[in-house]
Amino acid sequence: MVRPEKALALTVEQAAREPLPAGWNEVTATVAELLFLGESQTCHVVTQGGTALTVKARSAAGMPMQPGDQVRVRWAVADACIYTDWAESDLSKGAGAH
Repeated sequence: MVRPEKALALTVEQAAREPLPAGWNEVTATVAELLFLGESQTCHVVTQGGTALTVKARSAAGMPMQPGDQVRVRWAVADACIYTDWAESDLSKGAGAH
């Protein structure tokens, strides 16, 4: 599990310009939906394996992502939690409560 504020969606072009830092993961996904809140974007994406994720989107002015666009989703290894056994209530725990 990766909290949405800990993951980033980058356009393919942005990801090509910014090499993946050491200690980070990256997956390819497709934008399903975008939500704009002021200057921030929340991006709902689906990975090639069918996993749905909610992440923060980084887009330059005039270059917004659109539903259907391919993106690269990145997160730091240290920000991921792996659950082998979990309850529905685990999804609503505060950050760092795992």
